[in-house]
Amino acid sequence: MDGSGTLPERTEVGSKVFSPWADRITLVALALGGVLAAPGISSVLDQWLGVWSMAATGCGLVVLVPLISTSIGKMYVRKRS
Repeated sequence: MDGSGTLPERTEVGSKVFSPWADRITLVALALGGVLAAPGISSVLDQWLGVWSMAATGCGLVVLVPLISTSIGKMYVRKRS
């Protein structure tokens, strides 16, 4: 096998040497923000979902927080390089 390159239809993001601390800090900050915002989000959804509003809020945050954190991490690496 030839050396390892980027996957087809993919572009490289920044330099190969970067610290994962930016991703970790972003993930922790967004998770903390999500926990603090969960009751407010749940109360808004309560009129449509009733007793399921907190469960829906939790599931939504579990999906959205890592996605947003990854996007912010990629933007940081692109700006840095």
